[in-house]
Amino acid sequence: MNDDTVTKFAQRYRLEAAAALVQIVRDERAPPQARAAAAEKILLYSDGRPGAAQPIRVADLELMSDEQRMQLLEALVNHYTPNGFKLLVQQAVDHALAQQPRLPRPNRITRGTKPTPLAN
Repeated sequence: MNDDTVTKFAQRYRLEAAAALVQIVRDERAPPQARAAAAEKILLYSDGRPGAAQPIRVADLELMSDEQRMQLLEALVNHYTPNGFKLLVQQAVDHALAQQPRLPRPNRITRGTKPTPLAN
């Protein structure tokens, strides 16, 4: 049997196999180990094939703890900015400074002159 034949065979019986797993999970007379193993298999495939990456959605963020969100942020920052957060912040500061208009330097007081009083 080649890979295509095995895949077609598995696809043909996947609904039946899933139904058998559900039946085992619901059978109160089945050994606990069998019920747990069947439940585990169902959970493994609940978000798609095991090992297949799923994109993170905004709704997923609401389900995360603060610690998980921070871990995700750190992973994203490290992925997109290899030098880490410090470089990212420096780039943001540099960009912000470049966007600000240049203000004239204030007049400096020189010796022997009196400062101009501020108007009320």
